[in-house]
Amino acid sequence: MDPAPMPSIRQFLPNPETPWLVSPQVFQKIQATGITNGYKKCPITSNDPEWAFILRYFEWKKPTNRCIRAVHCIHSPNATQNFQSNIPTSEKPCFFPKVATRGGFPSQTKGEPALESDD
Repeated sequence: MDPAPMPSIRQFLPNPETPWLVSPQVFQKIQATGITNGYKKCPITSNDPEWAFILRYFEWKKPTNRCIRAVHCIHSPNATQNFQSNIPTSEKPCFFPKVATRGGFPSQTKGEPALESDD
């Protein structure tokens, strides 16, 4: 049985174009907490904009006999900066050069001509 397709829940994000950013309301709560082991943590409540997104995502494939007891936003400024700086790299198309191998993986796939040897 195929799983149900994921519904469009992007509209429930506070920042649909940058889904990793939290709402200003939650960001203020994060800033008010102290830093522990390089990150900050604050609870997400039903009054926060992120709650609708979290609930819709959970309900999409709700596990049997499970519920949401608590939700926390964990923020690491360094991790966020690293993530954002790597976005341009991750959006580049992949390039896999054809390499002739000796005794390793085959150098061709079905329908491809054999590679010339460099011997």
